[in-house]
Amino acid sequence: MPAGTEYPALVATGSTVFYTHSTNLSSEGESDLRITSLTFPQLHLRLPNTNDASALLRLFTDDRNVQHDKSCAGLDSSDAIEHLIKQWQVVDLPLQRANIVIEIDGKTVGTGGLGWIGIRKTDGKLIGDAGLMLDTCYRGSDYGYESLCMAIDHGFAVLGMDEIHIACVDANTAFKGLMNKKLGFPADAIEDKLFGNEWIWRITKDAWEDSTHSAQGRRSGDGSGTTTVGTSEILIVMMSIITILSWTYILLSPAAIPGGAFGPPKLRPLLVVRGVAGFFGIWGFYISLRYLALAEATLINFLAPILAALLLGLLPGQQRCSVAQILAALIAVIGVLCVLQPWSAHITNTPREHALAIGAALIGVFGGAVSFLTMSCLGEHVHPMTTVAYFAPICTLLSWASLIIQQQGLNFPSTAVGWLFVCVLGILGFAMHWLLAASLMTGDSKRALHIVNLQVVFAMLADKIVWRLEPGWWKFAGAALIVGSVIFVAAVKEPQGYTLVGEVDEEEKIETEDANH
Repeated sequence: MPAGTEYPALVATGSTVFYTHSTNLSSEGESDLRITSLTFPQLHLRLPNTNDASALLRLFTDDRNVQHDKSCAGLDSSDAIEHLIKQWQVVDLPLQRANIVIEIDGKTVGTGGLGWIGIRKTDGKLIGDAGLMLDTCYRGSDYGYESLCMAIDHGFAVLGMDEIHIACVDANTAFKGLMNKKLGFPADAIEDKLFGNEWIWRITKDAWEDSTHSAQGRRSGDGSGTTTVGTSEILIVMMSIITILSWTYILLSPAAIPGGAFGPPKLRPLLVVRGVAGFFGIWGFYISLRYLALAEATLINFLAPILAALLLGLLPGQQRCSVAQILAALIAVIGVLCVLQPWSAHITNTPREHALAIGAALIGVFGGAVSFLTMSCLGEHVHPMTTVAYFAPICTLLSWASLIIQQQGLNFPSTAVGWLFVCVLGILGFAMHWLLAASLMTGDSKRALHIVNLQVVFAMLADKIVWRLEPGWWKFAGAALIVGSVIFVAAVKEPQGYTLVGEVDEEEKIETEDANH
């Protein structure tokens, strides 16, 4: 339109499956914009007013909120905040911005919305730059995710955006985790000379509406985006597939299975222990993945084989770990501390998220260690497939039990792609558990047990390539310490070192063989 053209006020009210909104944006008179979450009724997005000044000043002067955002420079005084609010309250049509504040239980706790709106000269499309800042004490409860989803959906559906861009610096791992893992949109590397941003997410209207984060995707349930599927549901589907495959193998190859389909009677209690411990091992690891980076969760899991070695040294008939092996274990623990960086945990996770993730990961470590221990003690007297056939159904039953205890509804994948991912996970999990059991139940399981830890290389590569998360020098150093200790324990030969395979004496071996005939 030519200069001087009067634009009609943008007036709309509506309701979606996850928010309601009242929009009245006009260049003449007072404007109003209010978006209310239906998922969290106490959560509102609205235009700022002068009463928000003290809350915004506190927000912009907290280094934890602004350390990765150069656009907040200079917002450290009452005058600066007052000027900012006046600027945000001005509505020019066509829209140049749509800044909002985040309100929870009547308290202003963050900012967001579209800080810049303009037309791209190359194709004439309307572009909006979105952002989000939430006070640290309100993170970890999906408020940030829900606020960003409402702002983006409202931007496309009501404000008429064709594309919405979101950018951040590489050091902002928390926001990168929200965009890469929670929302799942691809990022592109950029060089932003103004604000120093290094990653940008360009979300088109079609891509947003096809995702399960949008109002349309949440309503239809058939979007192509990622769906947040519960840990127990993943385990139920995956372990059901492994149960079917393992028992099919056993029933089709009875002659190859010593002790019958259920194994030797004397070893069945140990097989049950392996199943229960294995459940807690994999459950703890999956829970920790909800809040920790893949490499971080995997590295914590490295404590499992070390703990298994220490526990074996306490069993009758097993020799204690040598001094060199204990020192290697301590070096691995130091490596884990380097990866976790507890002195800067607030940067990547809230205290609540971090405590939950670490607690679950440690439960997984203990469960995994006991599982390794039982498989080593079973040795060659049980077919590896028998251990898998015990582990998978026990894990399935306990996953169902956890849902019942927590009184949670079922949240299985809602898309064909989601089901495909879980089915692939089940098939690969079947191969992994079979091969892992076979390697640990041989005569030289020490090297096999420690080779398991080389998965850190693949985990860190996945975090870098898939999730665009930079490990940083501390994590590289921690990984080097852990892998180095693993290689040392596996390579050093000692004449009277411990063995990770439970040796069964000849009399017990004969008794077991007699029981099989």
